[in-house]
Amino acid sequence: MAEAGADVIGAIVGVTSGGLTGAKEVMTLEKATEEVQKICLAARSVNPEVFVLTHGGPFADAPTAQYSVAHSDADGYASGSSGERMPTEQAVIAITKEYKSIKVSR
Repeated sequence: MAEAGADVIGAIVGVTSGGLTGAKEVMTLEKATEEVQKICLAARSVNPEVFVLTHGGPFADAPTAQYSVAHSDADGYASGSSGERMPTEQAVIAITKEYKSIKVSR
């Protein structure tokens, strides 16, 4: 975990895919993770103690976030919309479908 006052870099590889407003086209998981690794190397060439978080592009859920961290030197993942927008959209869509299925008789 980063110490107080430590530098933190977001290795952002584009708009997160998925959900109603996410990016429709993103680089592959493998390519995005390669880009994250390049960011890690560049950032640590300036500050070896920098804390790097992956974010965006194909990193849209826990398994893809895990892949990004496991296959790069990143220290963690910043969820953003994959942690709040997409689960909220899914819940709202599910409950709306339930209400729409109510049978009304006249």
